[in-house]
Amino acid sequence: MKKIYTWLLLSASLICSVALTSCGDNWVPGPAPGYDDFYDPALTGLWELTEINGGYVLPSEVNCLEFNGNGRGWYYYLRGGTPYEEPMSYWCQYSVNNVSDFQVNIRYSGSSPSTMNYWFSHGGNYLYMEWYSYGHGVVTYVYRSVSSLPRPWQAPGARP
Repeated sequence: MKKIYTWLLLSASLICSVALTSCGDNWVPGPAPGYDDFYDPALTGLWELTEINGGYVLPSEVNCLEFNGNGRGWYYYLRGGTPYEEPMSYWCQYSVNNVSDFQVNIRYSGSSPSTMNYWFSHGGNYLYMEWYSYGHGVVTYVYRSVSSLPRPWQAPGARP
């Protein structure tokens, strides 16, 4: 009888440890800063998408990027009108092209990194991100610095 209780206790603790580990904040950021990689403190903060390729953003296209520093952050987006959020990691590097001086690599939860040129305007209050997309050509997103998340993500029980 003692062996059964020991076995059950061991099984329960193994299941709990796996479950708790998978639910925790164990998101691993991108490469550590090195000679060519760094975390740009100018990105730190919350950014709301305001423009895509010179046009206004439809309410269904709104998304936000939150750069918390040290390669960690959050991506907020809508799918079918429902707000979602997922952890992201990021790191910056010096650009080797003539578009901007810097590039940011963003990896959303469970995806490969996307590399974008970026720069700021209006005293650092607007963030431009630009990349080349096959079939669409050059894509430019403009984000503005905001102090809080827009309404879709401010539902009761949502992350602050």
